[in-house]
Amino acid sequence: AGTLVDQPVEVVRAVLLEPPPGVCILKALWHPLSDAHVGVLLSDGIFELLNLSHRASLEEPEVHLHTTFGEESGETVADFTFCSPWAPGACGCNTSQDCAHPGPAEAAWLSVTVLFLSTRGRSSFFSPVLPSVSVFPTAVLDALRSACGASEIAQATGTPFAPVGSEGIDVCDWLRATLLCPSNQREVVMHGHAPGSFTIVRHQLHLHGHSNMYTHRWVPLEQVFSEERQEVSDDLSPRSPRHQRINYCSVHLVAHSPAAVVARATVAGLVEILIGNASLRPAFKSRSPRPHRTGSNELSFSVFEEIDLVPPVTKSPFMQLSGLSMTAGFVGTPV
Repeated sequence: AGTLVDQPVEVVRAVLLEPPPGVCILKALWHPLSDAHVGVLLSDGIFELLNLSHRASLEEPEVHLHTTFGEESGETVADFTFCSPWAPGACGCNTSQDCAHPGPAEAAWLSVTVLFLSTRGRSSFFSPVLPSVSVFPTAVLDALRSACGASEIAQATGTPFAPVGSEGIDVCDWLRATLLCPSNQREVVMHGHAPGSFTIVRHQLHLHGHSNMYTHRWVPLEQVFSEERQEVSDDLSPRSPRHQRINYCSVHLVAHSPAAVVARATVAGLVEILIGNASLRPAFKSRSPRPHRTGSNELSFSVFEEIDLVPPVTKSPFMQLSGLSMTAGFVGTPV
């Protein structure tokens, strides 16, 4: 930045991201934990996390994932989303404007989860997807440290416990190598917050760091939600054939714990609220090579509510879901 007549001048640098031939960029979003990392979704189902301060190129991503919604699904990817659980108002705390924690330690996994939607409405997610440099509320890291210790005790005694995911000790190993490693942490001062409220974390478990260790053990697994669809013949229902022939285009993660709540929308203006049977937990390819859970651990969604917005007819219909910014004093969770 420079000055012009004693006024600050912002210097903006454009970054050209060129996809491979025959492929287009569907969406790009800043990661909620970093102001240098952007997630990019390509039309061939490839998702990449780029560190623009290091290597601003689709050919050299920090994280490279492939969404399939199940290897034989034949689905086409339509959208993805991030979400931060400690955005103002998101934790439902009305004790102070400086509230910076999501409550339960499990909610911290929300910030490292990437949720995807196909054009036919199928959903999947990857977790954890953590930028090499991220900022966390210190209270969240302390809660994760406590939960990790409790998980190891439960594993040793055979007591059921899953605050950090079904991977148990495996997840704790990842936490110790990333978020909970003392040498990775440094206090950072955030304007408007008390000293010690936030911590910056730098880690090496990505393609630009310890790439061999990352690719052999710590690549996140795609976890696919199943859904039971009910056939409706009444044309007055939002789930009438008129809507079932329309593509889905937008997804938003409303809540994470104790169960996932997701909103999705079609290009024709149908918004569906879905409730999952569990929270979104981390899983790694090295531990679970299959793209979904099975049996009693199968992840599933059911439609809780449908809203038909009845938008005006346009040549190129499109809908985009987004969260609301809650004001201080708000009690509850934004939807």
